[in-house]
Amino acid sequence: AAVGAIAAGWADDEATLSWLRDRATTDDHYDVRRAAVGAIAAGWADDEATLSWLRDRATTDDHYDVRWAAVGAIAAGWADDEATLPLLRDRATTDDHY
Repeated sequence: AAVGAIAAGWADDEATLSWLRDRATTDDHYDVRRAAVGAIAAGWADDEATLSWLRDRATTDDHYDVRWAAVGAIAAGWADDEATLPLLRDRATTDDHY
């Protein structure tokens, strides 16, 4: 809940995106990482680094819920990107939890 509140209430704070990325990559709890991934995808879709960052989360996070959140965000927000369909196919065939 705190991650969502920070993302919504302090989206204009220049440190928020960096903090969310840190939570999404280093937090011990997958629920926090998953929430941060969702918040970044929803609030910073226009940031030039978001899509590549989400692709990284979709393939490298240790927990399938976090990877699932990143894949879902990519499919929903970047369906027209030429790399999205190959990524989805890869995740569907190589990820042990899909």
